[in-house]
Amino acid sequence: MAALKHDRVTLVTSIAQLNELRVVLSREHLRANIPPDDAEDLLAGLEVVSEVVTDLPPVTPSRDPDDNLILEAAISGRADLVVSGDKRHMLALGQVGDIPILTASAAAALLHV
Repeated sequence: MAALKHDRVTLVTSIAQLNELRVVLSREHLRANIPPDDAEDLLAGLEVVSEVVTDLPPVTPSRDPDDNLILEAAISGRADLVVSGDKRHMLALGQVGDIPILTASAAAALLHV
């Protein structure tokens, strides 16, 4: 998700999301493409460049609990939008509260990038 501040994009995430990403990146089938050291570097970099929110409101609009982690962080971080490629769950919601959920191409068009 992203918060637009002073014409720049800020990545908003949470410790729960970073932990979920850590689990996903440790899966055996990904290790050939993303070695463990590279995965840890990626996670460390995300923590540095992101706004890591901590006060997450419980939300359950998605049937996928992992998606709800994203939506909680978006709400807590007062994101302007959520970017997703998940047509089945996230994009089908359309928005959470007043935060639109967009494809990457729709978000790029909106941001003029």
